[in-house]
Amino acid sequence: ARRALAKMRAARDKESLAHRVDALLRRFEQRALDSGRKRIRVPFYLARVLVQVVRQWARDRCPQQAASLAFQTVLSIVPVLAVATAALRALGHFSAESSFVNFICANLIPVSREEISDNLRHFSQNITFESVGLVGLITTSLLAFVMFNNLERIVNYIWRSEKNRSITQKFVVFYFSMTVGPLLLGLSLVEAARFGLTSGISGVFFGLASSFTVLLLANVFLPTPKVRLVPALIGAGLTTLLFEVAKLGFSAYVSQFALSNYSGIYGAVAIVPLWLIWIYYSWLTLLLGVEVAHAVQNLGTLEH
Repeated sequence: ARRALAKMRAARDKESLAHRVDALLRRFEQRALDSGRKRIRVPFYLARVLVQVVRQWARDRCPQQAASLAFQTVLSIVPVLAVATAALRALGHFSAESSFVNFICANLIPVSREEISDNLRHFSQNITFESVGLVGLITTSLLAFVMFNNLERIVNYIWRSEKNRSITQKFVVFYFSMTVGPLLLGLSLVEAARFGLTSGISGVFFGLASSFTVLLLANVFLPTPKVRLVPALIGAGLTTLLFEVAKLGFSAYVSQFALSNYSGIYGAVAIVPLWLIWIYYSWLTLLLGVEVAHAVQNLGTLEH
């Protein structure tokens, strides 16, 4: 009983401390607003958002959710690519399919891109009706859909959504995300390559713009509640920034230190644990962007 009472007191103290911090930040911000000095108001507003993001990050168990998504990614990355490239292959756009897979690997995988890209393309092309049959195709599609469904569930949990989409609505969103999206991106990559926009400095900006657009659409359309444009832009921008900065640092770390040390332990599969770490970090940044968008849009409600 004493232990339970001590835990209750500790939780109450933490909650009261958080409320005191929120009240202090709001008071300082109101004073800055009353004085007409809006420049002073911005840091206090950012601090208020940061407090709520930290609180919601812990409450939503985002590190555990990211670990779950990383595990599902390992299981479903080939089925997802197979479904995503099916439309390109069916329409005969083989160059667009190759450009799409190379673009995904170049922007999402900072280590051994060529090797992983070739293997993923080879595995996804092997998933056909002749090779796996009807049951295999249904299983592949289900694995890809389960991955998408779990991501949507976690995003809606962060947004405190009590309204869930029906299976039909989820499948429609999944279908357009996995077919129309890769088709448009693959064709745009082919057209951009004709004008030299996928290499050099132009290629860097094209990759940043594409990543930001995908994250923005995810922030807008994955949650069931209506997401305003400004919070979605802030969340997508933060995720893109953290992702690109970490990609440069991770590439340098792997090429100059990790592979030379881990290859003696893991041999040829030294890239596997490093790739798993990168997948986990990628999901962490995406969930952080969702948390930031949710905190910006519902700051007053969260503080209340």
